[in-house]
Order: sequence, then structure tokens, then C-alpha cells
Amino acid sequence: MIKSSKKISVIIFSLFLFSSCAKKIEVSENRPRPGDVVIIKVKEDLKHPLAEVVTYKKNMDWKYEVVSPSLEGNVYVFRIQTDTLASLLEYRFIDENDRVLPEKGEGIVVFYEGDRPVRNAYFYKGLIVEGLIPYRQSFEEKEHKKRMKKALEYYKMELQYYPDNVEVLSRIYSDELYLASDEEKESYLNKVKMAVDSVLRVRQDIAAFRFAYNTAELFNFPEINNYYNKLLSYPPDARTLDIIYRRTLQSVRRMSPDQALATLENFINKYSDIYSRIDKAPQFLSTVYNWLYYISIWQGDTGKALDALDHLIKIIPYDPMPYIVKASLYIDSGFRDLEKAGRLLEEASEKFDRVSILYVYPFYDVEERKSRVDRTKTSFYRVLGRYNELAGRLDDAIASYEKVIELQGGVFFAEPDDHIILADLYTEKGDYNNAGNYYLYAIVTGGNRDSIRLKLQEMFKKEGISDDLIAQKVDSILALENKIVQAAPDLKVKTIDGKEISLSSFKGKIVVLNFWATWCAPCKREIPLLNQLVEKFSNREDIVFIALTNDSKNRVENFLKTQEFKYLQTFANSEIFKKYKVSAIPTHYIINKEGKIVLRMVGSLPDIHKILETRINNLLRQKNE
Repeated sequence: MIKSSKKISVIIFSLFLFSSCAKKIEVSENRPRPGDVVIIKVKEDLKHPLAEVVTYKKNMDWKYEVVSPSLEGNVYVFRIQTDTLASLLEYRFIDENDRVLPEKGEGIVVFYEGDRPVRNAYFYKGLIVEGLIPYRQSFEEKEHKKRMKKALEYYKMELQYYPDNVEVLSRIYSDELYLASDEEKESYLNKVKMAVDSVLRVRQDIAAFRFAYNTAELFNFPEINNYYNKLLSYPPDARTLDIIYRRTLQSVRRMSPDQALATLENFINKYSDIYSRIDKAPQFLSTVYNWLYYISIWQGDTGKALDALDHLIKIIPYDPMPYIVKASLYIDSGFRDLEKAGRLLEEASEKFDRVSILYVYPFYDVEERKSRVDRTKTSFYRVLGRYNELAGRLDDAIASYEKVIELQGGVFFAEPDDHIILADLYTEKGDYNNAGNYYLYAIVTGGNRDSIRLKLQEMFKKEGISDDLIAQKVDSILALENKIVQAAPDLKVKTIDGKEISLSSFKGKIVVLNFWATWCAPCKREIPLLNQLVEKFSNREDIVFIALTNDSKNRVENFLKTQEFKYLQTFANSEIFKKYKVSAIPTHYIINKEGKIVLRMVGSLPDIHKILETRINNLLRQKNE
């Protein structure tokens, strides 16, 4: 006879007082056990809510699911069947209007075995507070340290309940080192090394070697390879497989494409059976198959690329992106098959429903999730536009690319290539007015001026303009580039010296912005070129070059010790990145003396300094004319 699961109620309701909403969360005093059914009741004015739920297990596996409620009177009731290994459950509710409750960190249920929490419950709680799970979040330096201190309390509570849980120590050591002063760091590192040696003298088991490896990885200890080889001598479990996975991806970055492909295929063949028993496997396998896809494309092996995409569709069937990419290969490769591409695009369009989106971006900030979905939709409409063009549906192709530009935030924030494609389509249609406008927008967003000049010449030829007037017509359009402007959002940032500056304080000057990060390889590659640009205008007091990053001050200061960057260094929060629609770095802006954006460029080009120099000189000439 199967014993029925004990039901645990978590009741959430709200009280409306003086037109304000005070939410109160009540959790049943009964401590849930792994395998229990957790019942969550929500009495709140929500519109078709869904619950996002992550069950974290004591074996360091986890399972994400989206749960629909039943409606009992005016109460939404969510029933969650938990795993027999459940350690901690995190939940939140989100409705059709993107209203979310409860607050981050409040929707937590800790499971118990007897009188103590299940193993790793407080370890997970600390990781949630730090913003490390279920996906990594970034915070301002002050907030980051505050969260670390709170997380350390939970990690140490875990050790109080489970003193033998040495793997928690790696996280404690990492956070304590980060919080230590510069004077304390060296002695602390020695203390950590002694602690690792001490554990290994007492224990020679897989958990001890995992702890040793993770600590060595965090602190760059030279013994890391020795610890890894010791781990490989044990049959791998879910936690060890995390390490093998990380190590494999680190190694393929240094390999030739052939070696990387063979290594990744061997990894899948060797560990696929273990992954079949792990709930979080899709998160890892999807990364491996993405690598296989990109390497296959790099090698020109479309067949293998399609095979990798087939695996991705099986692993994460709710993600529209593999369908979109596969459709693009059937459109623009030697495997062209418009019928298959059309079916794939139809399937992709069905993956933008609420449940699928929640599965693809679990527990994401609402705005961040919307931004990512919009980027995926942008890719979808690009491929759909190309499909419609090849199918001879010109108006549908134009409508698709208009949507591409809309999803990027409008004409000022769209990629120049999208403007060019749309302009080409309008040229083909014979709508030369719209074509000219989009060629101009392509220049404003960083498109190659010379190649666009040639396209304008071809457009006027098709329009029937005589050769002696074409150059004049082209010049008249290009002369408008500095007239296509948009007000730049004001920003207030702190310089590396702690001084607060604002964009409005530079009115009357040309301002050149560069959004960057110390970890961004393209950003770092272009710094010498940007330094040349600063030197070029060093005698001008009416031009300001400002670099903005959301990196920590320590990282930037350490970076600048080895690499000079002549832009004024400032620190921008996520709100400023959002205001300027920075979804990728590097991103460059030029703002004229009236505070209007005249150029936005995403990405780095070999001649980025020359492109920026040309636009700055155009502004200076315009002012003098």
C-alpha cells in the first residue's frame, strides 16, 4: 500500500488598507518532508496567474516547472508534488500583466528530515540570496557585498546542521576572500590552502576531492589538475558531472575546431546515460549542443549543424530559437528547403506562449525576460522576412522587417543591416522614398557610408534619374544624416575618482560614449583604437569621451594597471544601460552639442576609430558652415 503524501499549505493573501496593498505570507507550521504535496493558496487580484517553481534537491540536482492553479471560489490553489530528494523549494507567481509576487527570496519552503532541514537547504538559501541560482544575477557593488554577508550566514547555518558538508566551504572561502581587505587577502589565501590540505588529510572520498577541486578552481591553486584526476577515479554523480562539464568547456576553448568537436561528442557519448537521470541536464546539454552547432557552422558542415539543432529541439522543445536557426539553414544554405523552413517557422511562432517563455527564462526579472524574448522575436522576424522574400511575398517581407526594427526599439536602435535589407526591399518594390529613409537610418546606426552611397546610386538609377543628377541626389540625402537625431536620455554616473557627472553638464560639447566591460574581448581589442581617437582630438575642449561600465571598481582599477584607456572612466547602473538600450557590448554613441544622438553603433569594427572620427568631423564641419 502506498502511503499518501502529506499536504502542506502555504497561504498567501493581501490586505488592502488606505489604498495600499500590504501582502502577508503565511506558511503552515507543519514542516514539509521530501515527497510531500505542497499546496499554495493565493488570495489576490491576479489575472490568470502561473507559478514558477524550482525544487532544489539534496544531491545538488534541481527541477524547474510551471504550475497552473485551480480556482476555488476567489482563491487560486497551486498543488506541487515534490521530489523525495527535495531540500528547498522556491516559488513565485506571475500573471498575464507581469505582476509578480512574492518578493524575491520570500517564496521559499525548506524541507525537513526529522528535526533538521534536509541537507543543502541552507546552502541553496545562500545561493539564492547571492543571486547565483536559478540563474546568475548581477548587482551593484554595495548590494553585492550586502548579499554576500547574508549568504554567509546561511552557509554557516548549513555547516551547523551538517558539519561534514565540506563542499559548502568553497563558497564560504570565496565570499570571505571577496569581502576581505587587500591587506588580508594574502594571509587568507594561505589559510584556505591549509584548510584544503587539512580536509584531505582526514578524508579521501569523492566529496572531499570535489571540495578541493572547487576551491582550487576559485583560487587558482596549482594542485587543481591533481584533484581533478582524483575525481575521475570515482564513478561520476550529478555534482561531479558539473565539474567535468565545466572542465570540458574550458578545454574546448583552447582547441582546434576538429579537436573541440571530437571532445564534445565524446563527452555526450560518455555521460549521456547519467544525464538521462538528472533533472537539470537540459541546462548543460543545451550548452554542449550549442557549441557543436557553432563549431559545425564554422567548419561548413551544415549537416552536423542541423543534427545539433535536432538535439536541441528534443532537449528544450519549448525554446523557439533552435526552430528559428534551423529554418534559417533551410533558407540560406545548400540544404535549401522552403517548405521545411515554413513549417519550422510556424512551430517557432507557437513557442512564444506564456508557459514556454517561463520555461526558457526561469525566474528572470520581468524586464530582462521581456528584453530577451524581444531579441528572440527579432531573430524570428528576420528569418521570416527572408523566407517571405524568397517565397515572392514582398509586402510580407517588408512587414516582417518593419517588425524587426520595431522590436529593437525603433529606427535609432536597430541594426544597420536591418535598415539596409528593408531599404533594399523598398527599392525592389519601387518605393524609393522609404528606401532612401532607411538607407539614411543605416548610416545613423553605424552602417558603412561608402557602401550605402553605392546603394543610393543604384536606387536612383532604378528610379530613372539621369546620371548627371544622381551624385547631387545622393549628396542631398547623405547631408541629412546629422539632422536625423533623437534626444539623449540624461545620465548621472560616478567617475573612477568618485566624482559625479551628468550628461546635461556637457551640453555645448560633443559627447562620445562607449559602453564596455573588462571581461568583453571585443571591447578590449578596440581600446588601442579608441585611445588613438582621443589623441586625435586631444587639443579640442568641446569633445568629451566617456566610458561606461557596470563592472566593479576593483576589476576596472586592476584592468587599467595593465591597459591604458584614455576615455573618462565611469560606472553606470543597469538603469542607464536600459535607457540607452544596451543589449550587447561594446556599444558606441555620439551625442551632438545640443544633446541629441546622431550615431549609435553596436559591436566593434576593425576601423571603429575612423568611423567615429568621420562622424565627429562631420558634426564639427556642420557647426562651422
